[in-house]
Amino acid sequence: MAFASGGLFGRGIGNSTMKYSYLPEAHNDYILAIIGEEVGFIGTVLFFLVFAMLIYSAFRIAEQATDRRGALMASGSAVILRCSF
Repeated sequence: MAFASGGLFGRGIGNSTMKYSYLPEAHNDYILAIIGEEVGFIGTVLFFLVFAMLIYSAFRIAEQATDRRGALMASGSAVILRCSF
């Protein structure tokens, strides 16, 4: 319902109405619904693209690391980000 009320471009940052009465935990569990309502479909797609680029960059850093410790830290961070996605 929140995604549908956001439409293509959204209602604007801070103008969500679903978080006040329809979503029980809007600050943590349903954050994507709030993002979808406030910034719309275009903003949600951009949000996913930025997140995917962050994961891609972490894997690239792991690939270019000069030592094993750095590669494991970067790839571990990328995997943790990927699991939360």
